[in-house]
Amino acid sequence: MYLDTYLPHVAETEELQLGQIYFLLPLSQSQNPLSLSELCALAIKASTALTRNEMELSSLKALKYPGGKDVTLPSKSRSGRQIPARYSNVRLGSKMGRGNRGGGRIDEY
Repeated sequence: MYLDTYLPHVAETEELQLGQIYFLLPLSQSQNPLSLSELCALAIKASTALTRNEMELSSLKALKYPGGKDVTLPSKSRSGRQIPARYSNVRLGSKMGRGNRGGGRIDEY
């Protein structure tokens, strides 16, 4: 996206790409070229989302689940950090009760 250009559209059949940033905007906004203030607002939103994502990922850097194995996220690469597909559903919680003190849980699919 550049100043004084029109926002690109994502085709209905196009698959979203991992590591890319997408904005959901009203269709009417794509009929006018991007102003400096609009471009800055989008850049701030993208930066905020990336920072929040980095903080969330760093808090999940190493997880343990029943069985004693560690689950670590791969190092940062060109496409950012990725959670392996088999660990894509992470639930953190606890079960209170006598003899059951469950912690974080990872479901494998």
